[in-house]
Amino acid sequence: MNFKVAAAPPTEIPAADLLAAVAPRIRHLKEGTPEQKVCAMSALSKVAAYPKIRALIGETPGAIDALVALLSPTQHHQISLAASITLTNLAHDTDNQTQICKTANALEYIVAQLPPTNPLHNQQFAANALKVLALENPATQTQICKTPHALEYLVAQLLRPEDATQQTAAKALANLAGNDESRGLIGQTKDAIQNLAQLLEPNHPLLGKPTHPFVQAAAILALRELACIAPNRVLIRDTPGAIDALVKLFKTSAPDSEIKQSAAIALGNLAYLPANQALIGKADGVIDALGEALQSPILKLQLVAAEALAALACDRNNQDTLGAHPTIINDLIARLRIPTPELLDPEERQRVALQIAELQIAAANALGNLASDHDVNKNHIGQNTDAIRDLVPLLEKHDPLLDEAITLVVQRAAAAALGNLGVNHRGNIDKIQGIKGADENLCRIHSEKAAATQSKAAA
Repeated sequence: MNFKVAAAPPTEIPAADLLAAVAPRIRHLKEGTPEQKVCAMSALSKVAAYPKIRALIGETPGAIDALVALLSPTQHHQISLAASITLTNLAHDTDNQTQICKTANALEYIVAQLPPTNPLHNQQFAANALKVLALENPATQTQICKTPHALEYLVAQLLRPEDATQQTAAKALANLAGNDESRGLIGQTKDAIQNLAQLLEPNHPLLGKPTHPFVQAAAILALRELACIAPNRVLIRDTPGAIDALVKLFKTSAPDSEIKQSAAIALGNLAYLPANQALIGKADGVIDALGEALQSPILKLQLVAAEALAALACDRNNQDTLGAHPTIINDLIARLRIPTPELLDPEERQRVALQIAELQIAAANALGNLASDHDVNKNHIGQNTDAIRDLVPLLEKHDPLLDEAITLVVQRAAAAALGNLGVNHRGNIDKIQGIKGADENLCRIHSEKAAATQSKAAA
């Protein structure tokens, strides 16, 4: 059986014609012979590449119920495999994701195909089904995580010898870790973080085989999502070799690679736990590598490096280390004034404007954290003629390409940085007050923040 995804149709097809085309296939799912059911699933799997047809199949009464019934362990494994593939293709539609997961026995039947007692293809496509069902859908993520044995079997697949099995299981766990409740459930699953951390090693310590870079990328993605909550930050830190492996991959991977960006994000997320900041900051070469990433022509890599530096700069020892790197401080200051390029595509221009705003927030946070209760760093930053001069305009940043919420975060980050630079430092205070509008905007931002805090408390 060949279930290739077809290309999108060149022209719009009326809904009535689409329904007429798929209706016989859906009838065969319910009433056909085994051969007709397999042929029907093959056809539906191919046409499910078209978004409109995906939605139409999901809206057809009984279609998903019939496919789920064909997942039953009592079915021949080839029929279960075909049903799994078809449901996976349908699950690229958000409404279908929800409907499939709400259908009685659907998740239980998919999970039942994960253990190694099933044919390998069934195991792999079942993991792939869970991966797609969990994609950007917090409700289905939690539902899958709470399905008996789902996480246990996915974690076990991380120790399979096949690269494709490891990669799909790791990506499934990454997608499932899209909300805090699911992150907690995965972190609590026996061996989950340990098995993911082992996939970061160039040679797997238990399997005795090289780990494919695609597998490493999927494992880092999962760990970076899991590191969004404090309990998992502790678990990852306490997993032997995990942080060292993340640092090594960040230092050695290509500048434009997914691995490098995900490793930087993972290290930044881990550094939100104060106890991890010194540990990461002392890792051999990590500060230099983050400084190099800050100079990358890739805007996204600059952003994740600045965010990691901002988190690390909350630690006193890291403040000392970073303060001794004038190039890093100068590069952070330079990130405060990046203009939005004149791009032809409005959507692309808006995307870049958002990344620039996020980079300005991260750079301001990093500078503010470096200056917090650190007189030497206040001097270094304040002596750079651009630092205060470029922070002050951000107090009134307004960009028609951005919504008000993100510009408010930029303004508050700049205000916090200027506040830390000015505390007990007359020279920096004079520089701030010497710029027209600085005092007024600082007072406005602090008043607005206080009012928002009071309003939230009252609510």
